[in-house]
Amino acid sequence: MGEREVRVKTCTACREVKPIIEFNRNKSRKDGRSSICKVCKRKTDAAYRAKNPNKNKEDYAKRIAENPNYWAEWYASNREDALARVSKWQKENPEKRREINKKFHEDNPGYGKEWERRNPDKVLAKRARAYAKKKNSPEWKVANTLKVGIYKSLKDQKAGRKWESLVGYTADELIAHLEKCFLPGMSWGNYGNDGWHIDHIIPRSVFNYQTPDDIDFQKCWALSNLRPLWAADNIRKGAKLDVPFQPSLAIPANDNTNPMMIGKT
Repeated sequence: MGEREVRVKTCTACREVKPIIEFNRNKSRKDGRSSICKVCKRKTDAAYRAKNPNKNKEDYAKRIAENPNYWAEWYASNREDALARVSKWQKENPEKRREINKKFHEDNPGYGKEWERRNPDKVLAKRARAYAKKKNSPEWKVANTLKVGIYKSLKDQKAGRKWESLVGYTADELIAHLEKCFLPGMSWGNYGNDGWHIDHIIPRSVFNYQTPDDIDFQKCWALSNLRPLWAADNIRKGAKLDVPFQPSLAIPANDNTNPMMIGKT
């Protein structure tokens, strides 16, 4: 099969040969496209608007009065150009875009839910994109690692509480701590199976706890016991102890029956 032929056309303004899609649609022309390219058309229109500001407003009002569906029809005939213009404007005017969106939703409070009801496929696709983006963020990766690790170690003792409330620090604080401990070559881009892991300096297996209130739980998941470690080194280390460690009794840190606390109150 031969290469697909690309239709081209010469712009009568800049004299450049360009792909046919670089010319606006024009039903009055034999080939269905304008004689000048989109770039030259925008330049010509901008120059005209600068010289005739009032004329433009008058023409616009007259056009809409004669045909209220003008812009809908124009969009249908120039969809690619319209989307490109909108995208360019949104990137160049983020603050104004937010203001317009905010006012629109204030004036149309039920629009969001109605749109979601009418576009279930788009809603699912949007959520999938957001989830994929979130999964690649450091915050999600470390939060998920600790959440899963804590859930497995506590089993049914987590009682629906968020992992951050159990360990006493946030995902952002954990990220900052790990970044301070990065070894040369480490980054969030190589976090995972073949890169580096979040390692417990004193292995989880030697701690003695049953609930998040037990002394050893706090010691096990403290920032001071967490560090980034290359995957190969972490696997090699396993549950080995570098220094002697004495696990605590599985009792809450604030339990008055804790023999370690007797005489210290």
